[in-house]
Amino acid sequence: MSYTYKIATININGISSHVCIKMLEDYLRQQDIDIVLLQEVTQTKITTFRRYNAHVNVGTENRGTAILAKE
Repeated sequence: MSYTYKIATININGISSHVCIKMLEDYLRQQDIDIVLLQEVTQTKITTFRRYNAHVNVGTENRGTAILAKE
């Protein structure tokens, strides 16, 4: 049995507004993305997306990466 996963990589440039985060969440839902790789993550609240498990690495300069994987 083979599986097909939808994977996206997005530079979010440290988005912090609730509107932009909601737009990103809507995009992921509409496109039915399974795994998301995010660059330039500055806040851990980016990890609160429904249906996704988050793995975040924010460094000492408050820039990092995150991986969101669908539950």
